[in-house]
Amino acid sequence: MIRQLILLISGLLLLTVQSHAQSPLEKSKTRSHYTYVYKISDQEAQQLYEYSPKVVSKAYLHTVVDSFAVKTSYNRKLPVGHYLFMHSSGPDLQFNLTTQAPFSTKLLLIKPALAVLVHDSVGGVVTDALVQVNRQKATFDPETKTYRFRRTPKSGILSVSVNGFTYFERLEKPTETYHRSLFNKIVYAVPIRYIWKPFYTIYASIRHYPQGWVRSIFSIFDEQYRQTKSTESKYRGYLVTNKPKYQPGDTVRYKAFVVKKNGKPVKGDAMLQLNKYGRKVKNLGKVEAYRKGGFEGYFVLHDSLKLDLDYSYTLALHSSDKAEEAYISGTFSYEDYELKENDYTLTLRHEEHQSGKPNTIVLRGANANGMNLLDARVEIVIKTNKIIKSEQALQFIPDTLWVHQQPLDAIGETEIAIPDSIFPKASVDYTVNASFLNSTNERTHKSKNATYRYAKGLLKLTLLQDSLLVQYLEGDTVVPMNAELSAYDAAYDELTSQKLRLPARVPLNPYAEGYEVYAESLSAAIDFTAEQANVMLEAARTQDSISFSLQNPRHLPYWYFVYSGEKLVARGDGKAPELYFKQKAKGGDSPYFVVVQYMWAGSMQKLQEDVPLRKHMLTIDLQAPQVVYPGQEASMKVAVSDVSGKPVANVDLTAYAFTSKFKDSGMPSLPAWDKYKPQKPVRTLEKDDSNVGGKKLMDWSYWSRRMGLDSIAYYHFLYPQHGQFTAYATTLDSITQVSPFVVDSGRVVPVHVVYLDEVPVYFSQTDVLPAYAFAADSGYHTIKLRTVDKLVTLDSVYLKHKYKLTISADITASNNRFVQAAEKGKLSPLEQRRLHGYLFYVQHGFGANSAYLKQGNRIHLLASNKQSASFYNRTDERTLLVGPFSPNWMQYVRVNSFTTNFLMEPAYSYYFEPSLLKMRELNLPYTAYNLPAWDKWERRPELLHHQALTETKIQRDWEAVQRERLLGKLYARNSSYAKNYRTGRIGWDLGDTVKRQTILVLLHKLGNPDSLAIYPRESNVLYSLKPATYTLTVLFDTGDYVSAKVPVKANGQTHVHFTSSAVKPASEYSSYLNQIIESKLAEASKHEANTAKEQQQILETAREVTFSYTSGAEQYRHEVTGVVKDKNNGEPLPGVTIVLKGTTVGASTDGSGRYRIYVPDSGILIFRYIGYVSSEEKVNSRGKINLDMDADRKQLQEVVVVGYGMERSSSSIAAATAVQGKVSGVVVRGNSTISVRDAKPLVIVDGIPFSGDHTKLEKVTATKVLRGEAATALYGASAAGGVIIITTNQGGSVPGAEQQLASINSIRNNFSDYALWQPRHKTNKQGEASFKVTFPDDITSWNTYVLAMNDNRKSGIYTTNIKSFKAVMATLHMPRFLVGGDKAHIVGKALNYLPDSGAVTTKFEVNGSKVKSAEKQLNRSFTDTLQLTAPLLAPDSVEVLYSLQQKNGFPDGEKRFVTIYPKGVEETIGHFLPLYADTTFSLTFDQSKGPVTVHTQGDLLPIMLDEIEYLHQYEYWCSEQAASKLKGLLLEKRIRKQLAQPFDHDKMVMKLIRHLEKTQQNGGGWAWWQEGLMYTWITQHTAEALAMAKQEGYQVKYQEQKLIDYLVYKLERGGKHDKVTALETLTVLGASVDYKRYMLELEKQKKPTLEDQLRLLRLRQQHNMPVQLDTLQKYKKRTMLGGSYWGETKHSLFNNSISNTLLAYHVLRAAGNHDRELAQVRAYLLSERRSGHWRNTYESARILETLLPDLLLQKDSTAGLEANTLSFSGAVTFESDSFRTDTTFNAIAPLVVKKSGKLPVYVTAYQTIWNKTPQPVSEHFKITTSINGQQGDATLEAGKPVELVVKVEVKADADYVMIEVPIPASCSYDAKTGRGAYEVHREYFRNKVSIFCDRLPAGEFTYYIKLLPRYTGSYTLNPAKAELMYFPTFYGRNASKQVLVK
Repeated sequence: MIRQLILLISGLLLLTVQSHAQSPLEKSKTRSHYTYVYKISDQEAQQLYEYSPKVVSKAYLHTVVDSFAVKTSYNRKLPVGHYLFMHSSGPDLQFNLTTQAPFSTKLLLIKPALAVLVHDSVGGVVTDALVQVNRQKATFDPETKTYRFRRTPKSGILSVSVNGFTYFERLEKPTETYHRSLFNKIVYAVPIRYIWKPFYTIYASIRHYPQGWVRSIFSIFDEQYRQTKSTESKYRGYLVTNKPKYQPGDTVRYKAFVVKKNGKPVKGDAMLQLNKYGRKVKNLGKVEAYRKGGFEGYFVLHDSLKLDLDYSYTLALHSSDKAEEAYISGTFSYEDYELKENDYTLTLRHEEHQSGKPNTIVLRGANANGMNLLDARVEIVIKTNKIIKSEQALQFIPDTLWVHQQPLDAIGETEIAIPDSIFPKASVDYTVNASFLNSTNERTHKSKNATYRYAKGLLKLTLLQDSLLVQYLEGDTVVPMNAELSAYDAAYDELTSQKLRLPARVPLNPYAEGYEVYAESLSAAIDFTAEQANVMLEAARTQDSISFSLQNPRHLPYWYFVYSGEKLVARGDGKAPELYFKQKAKGGDSPYFVVVQYMWAGSMQKLQEDVPLRKHMLTIDLQAPQVVYPGQEASMKVAVSDVSGKPVANVDLTAYAFTSKFKDSGMPSLPAWDKYKPQKPVRTLEKDDSNVGGKKLMDWSYWSRRMGLDSIAYYHFLYPQHGQFTAYATTLDSITQVSPFVVDSGRVVPVHVVYLDEVPVYFSQTDVLPAYAFAADSGYHTIKLRTVDKLVTLDSVYLKHKYKLTISADITASNNRFVQAAEKGKLSPLEQRRLHGYLFYVQHGFGANSAYLKQGNRIHLLASNKQSASFYNRTDERTLLVGPFSPNWMQYVRVNSFTTNFLMEPAYSYYFEPSLLKMRELNLPYTAYNLPAWDKWERRPELLHHQALTETKIQRDWEAVQRERLLGKLYARNSSYAKNYRTGRIGWDLGDTVKRQTILVLLHKLGNPDSLAIYPRESNVLYSLKPATYTLTVLFDTGDYVSAKVPVKANGQTHVHFTSSAVKPASEYSSYLNQIIESKLAEASKHEANTAKEQQQILETAREVTFSYTSGAEQYRHEVTGVVKDKNNGEPLPGVTIVLKGTTVGASTDGSGRYRIYVPDSGILIFRYIGYVSSEEKVNSRGKINLDMDADRKQLQEVVVVGYGMERSSSSIAAATAVQGKVSGVVVRGNSTISVRDAKPLVIVDGIPFSGDHTKLEKVTATKVLRGEAATALYGASAAGGVIIITTNQGGSVPGAEQQLASINSIRNNFSDYALWQPRHKTNKQGEASFKVTFPDDITSWNTYVLAMNDNRKSGIYTTNIKSFKAVMATLHMPRFLVGGDKAHIVGKALNYLPDSGAVTTKFEVNGSKVKSAEKQLNRSFTDTLQLTAPLLAPDSVEVLYSLQQKNGFPDGEKRFVTIYPKGVEETIGHFLPLYADTTFSLTFDQSKGPVTVHTQGDLLPIMLDEIEYLHQYEYWCSEQAASKLKGLLLEKRIRKQLAQPFDHDKMVMKLIRHLEKTQQNGGGWAWWQEGLMYTWITQHTAEALAMAKQEGYQVKYQEQKLIDYLVYKLERGGKHDKVTALETLTVLGASVDYKRYMLELEKQKKPTLEDQLRLLRLRQQHNMPVQLDTLQKYKKRTMLGGSYWGETKHSLFNNSISNTLLAYHVLRAAGNHDRELAQVRAYLLSERRSGHWRNTYESARILETLLPDLLLQKDSTAGLEANTLSFSGAVTFESDSFRTDTTFNAIAPLVVKKSGKLPVYVTAYQTIWNKTPQPVSEHFKITTSINGQQGDATLEAGKPVELVVKVEVKADADYVMIEVPIPASCSYDAKTGRGAYEVHREYFRNKVSIFCDRLPAGEFTYYIKLLPRYTGSYTLNPAKAELMYFPTFYGRNASKQVLVK
């Protein structure tokens, strides 16, 4: 912030300078009065293009056609020709070439060479042009009507000549395209690169790290250089599971087919593994291959697998040999899920509408079969988003505009008209929120945004297919009006203009980028770049033909090119809306490429399709019913053929199907072996759209009079008449000063040194440059100016008192009197010595206030000159080179802080703080005397406005900046995110006639100005205002203001519109408001002054070194989902390709037509599907995009798509002809596989779908036929072919029909999420395989897949969707669980999809007994309810049945089971025992309370060894990490020595020592990496590691004296943290310094951190000074398990709980007699090792070196390690010496525990019981729950989302805490989102939520669970509980509650 203020002050100073002392020179123009327009010839224009403006001479300027004033636009229409616009700017003439041409060109970048289209403004092709590039002529191609070149030029000038006029354009390579140079191509070519590459590898290995063959040699001797094997798999294939998601206890069925890269199946068996990221792999055992490469099996998700809910798991196959090579893997989700049954759509008729034109909401609800929901309802809430415009003086606009509820129509879509009356008299953006519910209160939310325009009428441009509709609308009424329509190109130049009588429809001009229409005061525009061209290209390849179809509904001009490999075989052009091309394929199997270029939005667009021959693709056809009834047995047959249509035998098949209720299931992926050589890239060219222009030096003698420049003062300055120019001007602060300049041919020559009376006053290479105006006494002076190669002397320069003199000396003439030669580019040794005595350094911190240096009347503000070299050479701190100043007394002034007088000594560095001045010698860099070369094109006229700085200016501008900063602190909080439903808002705007600049927005309660709230000027909306009447005032920069009395109401915005009549001049009222503002500023300034020292402390703290951790993100975050359907029949389209335009990001729809893709919110999606017209959709931040695709009739007659590609055949044409006149349907075959067939009618016999031959049914009593919308409105897409409804007498009579229909006479109870799993089929010689399937009893549709692979590198996929339903059915809905005593109202629904109503009998049964029945007339639907009371003596489940029976005897119903949980809570009772000393004791348990679990935790030594290995294996080698590795290995050596074991890492120790020696900086310390800033903490860590190595006997050769010098320097001038670190390090080194003096100085620091106190305490101990341990006791904290620690958990390296606790450990150990406390500290440090290691390598090394000495016995070298032993006897007998032990046993006898060893061990032994009447427990945790703010028993409304709030109060720090929160049985989860404090994972069970936290410090924490009450009734909410996972005897819980749902 301070740094920004300094920069702002500098800017203000410059602005101040520029706003005063405006002499005629400073007010003068710097360019000519006019710009002149010259017409030039074609030849002259060509020379300009080829040779740039340097060729422009007086001869070019022969024909003046016009002129206009500079800085104005030129709008006149010029005739055809080339025109040169010319004006002067300073000493330069600036030119710009403009061409008016009657035609334009477009480039077609195609093969074999460039083609050029020449056209007029309306797209007419010019055929008689001469087109050439670099004199290479193009020939006219009549087939494409373009001009084609023999080869594409690399760049050049394109010239087009027509009717004697030539047009030019520059062509160049795109800047982003990388082209390797010829030299690079040669050097990297084989075999040349093999000659030099080995030598380069040696060089790179020496300079960086071993690589290439050098690394290979190193790897023989050192394992760290051994590279891991390539991660690219050697195997291909697939692994699928029978469904994508599983619940606890489900059976996972899997199938894999694995082949090698060559397509041959793997041999032998495989191993199956299950894993999750970051968790240990679980081996599930061996899987036997049922055929080579084929593996199939299953496993149960049992509790023993210990899987975490709500995660994705990977199922992987590996080879069963020792290599364990990875074969293939697949994933599934593990979740206690509840699938949603229904889908809803919400659309609006208009995204934008106006007053008088109502909008309509269109809604539809459908079940999993796409059939209309019969029991759905909707709640509509329309909310105001934003007020766009209101011209009412005062208007209140509520947040909620409309609330509406109604049921959805059972047939078709539901349309709801939004009343126009709900909208205000203002233009607003609004949101339509729709909440859909069914009779079981399953809730789904949708929303759409729209805009309402409050206007009488508006102009509207509507893009039709091939034309533009222009209208004037008043509401829905089209009103005639005269208008003018203009088309413009990409440069916004007008192409055409025409007058129209609206409404009008005009042909589309694709060469225009957009249109604008004007009528009276109205206007409208359309930008074609934001619209879709709708051009779609589909191509296909068979063995004997190549074909493509082009859809061009807008009649755009296009050009197509067909290539066989690199050879062009066909081309053409056209505008037709459709094009079908087909020709015989030549060239064998070589790939074809189709390129289409077309014109849209004024630019050439391109489509390209690669069309290879897919020889390895398998075509799959599945013969199966598309509609079945639940429980139906169906026969299925799979047929497989190759690309030529021949059957393929021995193909491995996997067929499976799962419910479409799995919304996010994707398509399986199979390997493809088809490879082809892509086409070589086209040489790219683009037009250089930059202006042809430039500048050249002016001939002053020629142009001075012709352009009137001799009347402009600035030009007198540039071209002095007598060799010297002078001008005087008054100054703001009346300071006498001079600004001397040197000019050469009108150019200002940069001056590097200015001498005033032989004293240097300016040097351009310092870091701080003063203003280029130098204060001096009045009178005569000598001025010398040093340029890059000259010394200019100005004698007897007279300065007027209190005036500024601007003087320029002209050195153009070679014999001028001012100049003498000087050394070029560098100051001479004499000049250097002369200047050296005037320069010095200032150390200026970034956080320091604005400061300046003052000597006499010369002032330099300390803001760095970034162009200087010396600033960047100072890497350790911000050291500024300043001067020139005389070596005399001067001042350092920190504004509003302090002033220091000092005697300047050159070549010293000065450091200033209050009452402190530090100096050290610092040589000037030799580079400072190098002078940069003169850039003769640089112009800096702003130097003329500079003035010498004064203290008054600095103080004035500093105060202005401070005022703005303080004002910012006074601004009221104004967040749009603050949601408070009891507050309102004020919005305001200014009318177009109010031409003023706002400076502040003020608000106060009416009549109470002292309650003034201040807002910044951009605050157009004021949020979170309590309802009251306010006065709103807007202050302007002119001193006047507007004001209004504004009543604020809750939940809305009061909008104020100010017109010019409301503007008031400054008044007593506005003056009073300004006085209040000034008083608030004064108070804030006073407060800041009182807290300045605290701010300084904050700044020091901010300088501490901290770490931050970031994580990466995916390419796009915006998620788009949707459904793609056939527009004609509503059928979902699987396999539609959705691609993000211009990228390779894409997705495809699943069997339900659904897709999911992540894209930028401004992207464009392309939808493509063979046989359908492709479409493009703008995302526009939408989260859901549904699309209905039109069938392409021509392609449907021609195309059969199979496997991964497409083929066309005559047989398909015949098939299409056979079904003419019928409704076409589509079956998906693979990712893009369709075939055309007749869409058969849906046949329903006696209420169930019938798949047999209905014409043979007997006993038919009635037949009814539904067609078109009447069919699809009720039955959805499955009725696209119509519906035949047949009623029979008891089931009809036809062979097979009785069996089919009889099977439905049962209650449905066989429910499953998957319907089909056939993993082991293979095709016979006819390429076929058959099987039978019995469908489950679910009412749903089944996404069905067939996967095919063989051992000959061929594969294919088939997918379809099979619907399962009955026309009359009964469904049962109830909670997923109940708690004993719950009273739930379960729901039975009767649904009728027949056109006629009928009488039915319904009944409920519970556990086989009928409890309720009724007879009703069933129209569309009705709902039954039954109160079900869960038994208190809870069985596992209760059986419930709901059924109906029709009069004809056909029944339907569902039998389901609800799980019953007991009332109460599971409770843990037992013991927790911390064991610090040797002990033996026994524990007794109550055998009736079940098994006993024992958990122990202790012994640190194994942890230490594991941590050392972790450090050793850590891959990075920065200085800190290398030092940490070294410390760890040296500690391991000590352990091995005591164990009498060999130490194997001596080589690594030496390598680390040498690495650290090499990375020592010249300054003596260490940086993070090999180069960079030196840090004292890294230096300390490294020095300690090297000292340890020296102590262990290793030879260490770092520069110790340099290190000591660096540390002593830090003691003198470093910050507090650096000083303490330096003292500690010097102590380790044993250096001789006055420790006591420095420590006493540090102890005087105010407000030390806890770490500062502990470090100084430890230093006192080390230097035998007296210490007090009160600090340790004062700040000590305890964990729940008894661990002790100091400090807070932070992500910084310092002053955190780890660093402070380690310091406390050192102090306690040194003090002695604190063994118990030391053990408690070790317990805490152990608990902080959460992820398996401590947080980072630095902490690991520090903990190791602190704790390990206490774990090693010091008696003799043969002594062992001190470890704990824990033995158990009695109920269970075993002995443990491991860190952690877990066991469970039956309590048949007491348990005797014996512990030996000095390290602490924690033992817990507990039993788990069920407590039916639990009471609250709050000893360790206090937990409370509330629902919607209701703390006790709660009353909820069904269908309304609620939030369960869980608050946990933790009494002491706790590790590994589980919070278990039961939920009411009535509820489903509304959303599984959110994460609370310290939460690492959350599992959602059907009856509870488990929240896992790795730690919870003492305090209160809140967690949220989103619920949706669904079933009315009364429910028990069992207690919520928080407990330690590993010590569950530490717990807390609340009481049970009752929840009533109405």
